[in-house]
Amino acid sequence: MLRRVGLILSLALIVGTVAASAAQSRTHASDINIGWDEVVVRPGSRLLAGLGDGTRFYFVHSYAPEPDSDAVAAVCDYGGRFAAAVEHGNLFGTQFHPEKSGEAGLTLLANFVNEVRAA
Repeated sequence: MLRRVGLILSLALIVGTVAASAAQSRTHASDINIGWDEVVVRPGSRLLAGLGDGTRFYFVHSYAPEPDSDAVAAVCDYGGRFAAAVEHGNLFGTQFHPEKSGEAGLTLLANFVNEVRAA
């Protein structure tokens, strides 16, 4: 099901809201979070298994999903807390780029492949 939220078209697969990041709203509309940042991992996350709090990933984004949904697998803080990763059933998503995140990204991608294999 597609749902329009403001000017953004959403698939509405995970309940929650997405807004311009808090850092973006305080500075300039074109400002985005680019660079390495730490996440806090939700215990039991399949996507981030073997990765703990303080693991660093490479981010490029300007929108921030709310951090308090049951689907949130990791949270980051960049001018405000936001969901850095989500998992809901067989749906996984990240705000960061695993392919640009070194060893931590490789671990996450291996976890994803293992989940696909097990399905």
